[in-house]
Amino acid sequence: MIGKRPSFPVALGLVAIVAASFIGLARAATLPSLYVNYDSTCHFSVSTDSGTALTSGMTIPYGTYQVIVSTPIPFANGQASCNMINFGLTGPAVNLATTLADGDSSSQSVPVTLQPNSSYSASDQTLAPGTTLSFSTSGVAIGAAQTVGAASVTVYPVISGFTPASGKVGTTLTITGSALSGATAVSVDYVKASFTVVSATKITAIVPKIARSGKVRVTTPKSTAVSSTVFVLKKG
Repeated sequence: MIGKRPSFPVALGLVAIVAASFIGLARAATLPSLYVNYDSTCHFSVSTDSGTALTSGMTIPYGTYQVIVSTPIPFANGQASCNMINFGLTGPAVNLATTLADGDSSSQSVPVTLQPNSSYSASDQTLAPGTTLSFSTSGVAIGAAQTVGAASVTVYPVISGFTPASGKVGTTLTITGSALSGATAVSVDYVKASFTVVSATKITAIVPKIARSGKVRVTTPKSTAVSSTVFVLKKG
């Protein structure tokens, strides 16, 4: 016997559910994750989206992460050596406590915002009191490449802004951003300017005599950063 096709409203409902599922997955994918996994002996490990396992003393970018805590695979059928986990993550602006026991869902997902240049501790005070995984954050935000553990990757310069937004020839521009140390050139609308690197996040430059209105650029050995706004040259 051939079953009846779902009515139009039901079909629309199914489409809406599928669409909502895809939207939920897309939203979940917008945050980088820290995965907390327990093995069958109820010892935990923490890893990043790239699969890099965090070890004590490791440094990761700062920013908002989705912390996903999962129980050991045999947890639900009693094969694990524990029947409860109590994971905690503490540090500046973070005090996360996640408890999972028999009968609970197999995982919990909680967003946390790790502050720049800060230290954090992960632990399970129920299963291993006094044992902690200590790591820190750098001054580089998530999305900007940097050194993670022993794996070194390229760090690209970024201009977050400059002041003033307009001025005459000879005006001192203060350029802010990240990974600006080692700059080899600064220009306004491609006209080179004299400059001083103050720090990795700050450069001062003098608007050159033949300058024009245009975007500000900072060149390092890795790449060239371009401002999102235009410096307006005033006449006179």
